Amino acid sequence: MLNSATSIPMVVTAPSRRSADAEGLTDTLSVYRFGKRRCKVIGVPGVNGFERLKFAKGVRVTFVRDGDEETSPAFKAMEHAIDVQLLAGVDLYVTPTPPNGIDASLILQEHGVDGLCLILDNPVKAMLSLRGKIEELSKLDELDYAQQRKRVAKEYDISVELLDKYVKAARRGGRATNNVDTEDLAPWPDPVDGAELLDAIGAAIRKHVVLGDIARDAVALWVMFTHAFDAAFRAPKLLVRSPVRRCGKTRLFEVLAYLTRRGELVS
Repeated sequence: MLNSATSIPMVVTAPSRRSADAEGLTDTLSVYRFGKRRCKVIGVPGVNGFERLKFAKGVRVTFVRDGDEETSPAFKAMEHAIDVQLLAGVDLYVTPTPPNGIDASLILQEHGVDGLCLILDNPVKAMLSLRGKIEELSKLDELDYAQQRKRVAKEYDISVELLDKYVKAARRGGRATNNVDTEDLAPWPDPVDGAELLDAIGAAIRKHVVLGDIARDAVALWVMFTHAFDAAFRAPKLLVRSPVRRCGKTRLFEVLAYLTRRGELVS
């Protein structure tokens, strides 16, 4: 499942119920060729691809971390992906975090096979980030949460009052945790004519947004792609531009939030 795109995490699923993950095509190939893992290698597009993977019960997964700054978007995305897998019940481990800018391929170049194997052989049990822990706590009933709140607040070095505030917001479906919680729609029970569906999607978009025929068709096709994401080998992005401000870009995003699979407006 490897391809030539950049920023591809690598996931290794082994018959021995062990697996590993590294970001970048060169990282993937480095671990596959020199990591001495008795595993199957699967490449997925980006950290977001890692969070969408489904692992069989009992499989041990090891995520090979890059050296990203803790304040960087890449680190936050990686942290969220790890949270998603932990909350799904995956037996997840992470390798030691290398210095900033260092990844598996650079470790191989600078420290050889032994250096690469050293990090792969010493993973530690992954832990939920604070935001992931808040999401987990929000699923507890009041009594169970009351028994854990003080211990968790101390463990994550925040006040109990602040923890209560964020857990309460998460229970209301608020934005305090910054985590997106969306559900897939149930498939239509009867066969659907694809051409008719695309025409209907285009017509629905045209009711709210002024678009040319080509742009309308492109948007309708992209909407359908989001519902067939799991069957795709590439994930095209929809680029929305306008010649001047206030041409309807935001309105189009609002419409797409209702039509796309797991649509979520963010800014």
